[in-house]
Amino acid sequence: MLRLGLLAGLVVAASAIGALTLWDRTRPETNLPQSASAVKAERLLFLGTSLTEWYDWPADTQRLLEGCIGQKIGAEVIARGGQTSRWGLQVLTERIRHGLPSPDLVVVEFAVNDADPRLGVSLSESMENHRKILTSLRELAPESGILFLGMYAGHGLRGALRARYGAYVAQVADLAKSDPAAGYLDMTHLWSAAYRSEGRSILPDGLHPDIVAARRLNAPAIARALGQMTGIPCEAHSAANTGKMSR
Repeated sequence: MLRLGLLAGLVVAASAIGALTLWDRTRPETNLPQSASAVKAERLLFLGTSLTEWYDWPADTQRLLEGCIGQKIGAEVIARGGQTSRWGLQVLTERIRHGLPSPDLVVVEFAVNDADPRLGVSLSESMENHRKILTSLRELAPESGILFLGMYAGHGLRGALRARYGAYVAQVADLAKSDPAAGYLDMTHLWSAAYRSEGRSILPDGLHPDIVAARRLNAPAIARALGQMTGIPCEAHSAANTGKMSR
């Protein structure tokens, strides 16, 4: 029994060392395109996972941007919990085929689930899916501004499962650089700082944030980035209205 216990301990230790060796802590910096007069802000499209579907930060982002530009903006969310860029590409292709309205601004977040090995999306497939999503959006809306998000990998077991998250977001950030009207927004620094100061209460299950924290951190930052992409100053307005968003 003692030998079995020692063997089991060695296996666990070896696994832990292997996981640490594979852990990719790369976090690309935000890179936004220069504002272009051709980019409007009349219709928003959000594509993503449960980090988008389950929360009201997309609606809050919409309202903040409306306050910045002084007019109403249409918005649509295409997102599903547990899904990856594979699903995102499939559903986007289908929706375009059935007449999806052309968006002016698009927010895309799939890397967090692509990085989960249980869902079977390799680095190369993730890159190809995102490339095809970008191409499809360009065909649908040639002058749209497209913002890819790098959210966070989570903590505990959920974070450990996404040990290669850095590699996934790094290639998405590189893809954004290939398009003059696309950008990458790093949200990881905001969430890391909040996690350090507020603890696990902001990510109760290790991945999905508290709804108030998601609203407080995501909406203003994303509205500011979208504003910059369209030449609309949103910094002061977003900061002033963070506490006035939907409840």
